[in-house]
Amino acid sequence: LPFGAGKIELRALNQNYINCDTVKEDSHFTCEIADLSVEVLSALGTRLQVRNWRPGDGFVRAGHEKQEKIKSLFQEYQVLLWQRRHWPVATMNDEIFWSRRFGPSTGSVAGSGSRIARLTYQAGTESVWL
Repeated sequence: LPFGAGKIELRALNQNYINCDTVKEDSHFTCEIADLSVEVLSALGTRLQVRNWRPGDGFVRAGHEKQEKIKSLFQEYQVLLWQRRHWPVATMNDEIFWSRRFGPSTGSVAGSGSRIARLTYQAGTESVWL
């Protein structure tokens, strides 16, 4: 992503995928993973895009019932102003389906039996936070 904000990868996993990760404790390494529904993200006419957060942006996070403004989440999670500048969100037909730190939207999460598209976000040097 521009401005050292990190990198995002979206990869469809095969049906026989088994998760076997080795995690190294390291303060400069920040990685987020979201397992999303391939069926939802690959529907006919779907346009996927990664962009910076914009004032007014909001979405329904997985496990929640109502839409929340990302600005409110910034305040709740004490995200510093300089970190918000290049905050990545992923959209599907202009609707947010994933946001850095706040995760996927309710409608995009892979359910049991769904094919999985794994979104991996790794923070860049400018955007490391604890």
